[in-house]
Amino acid sequence: EACGLGVLDHAEDAQALDDLSPKARIAAWPHQFPVKSWEHWEDITNKAGHALVKLPTHPVDELWKNRPPRKNPDPRAHDLELAGQSSANKLGQIRSWLDEHGLDGFVTTDATCTCWLMNIRGSDLPHTPVIKSALLVTRNHAFISIDGDERAAKLRDLVPDDCTILAQGLSGIIPHAE
Repeated sequence: EACGLGVLDHAEDAQALDDLSPKARIAAWPHQFPVKSWEHWEDITNKAGHALVKLPTHPVDELWKNRPPRKNPDPRAHDLELAGQSSANKLGQIRSWLDEHGLDGFVTTDATCTCWLMNIRGSDLPHTPVIKSALLVTRNHAFISIDGDERAAKLRDLVPDDCTILAQGLSGIIPHAE
């Protein structure tokens, strides 16, 4: 499904659980999974008699001490001619969808969704024109959270007026969702 709402279900991956010793504890960083995928893997892990353990941080980030700095060039606008419609129009469609479904907000950490909705691009991931971000759209406002004060300041000029930019990483939108 679009924007990471689908479930990654690879039967051959689930079969690998059979090779583990009984009651194995398997660690994973939940922020790299769409919620439905996490629930799916938690379910099949439990059914196999194992436990899926949520890690507070990614182990590679902790272990890779001499990691080169990531390139985070400035966010940039995606040409309206290529985007097909304004970000304000796209946000209006999301808000109509929220109304139709009796919901108060939509949250995603899928950078492709945020970039598509806001008509923005970046270079946070190799070969993928996205800005690593989290997005919360409510009936009246939107919040995008990214890393870096300077990058956040540059992004402010690229989004609609009813959008607040937070320089607090992927977790920055959590207080606004409560």
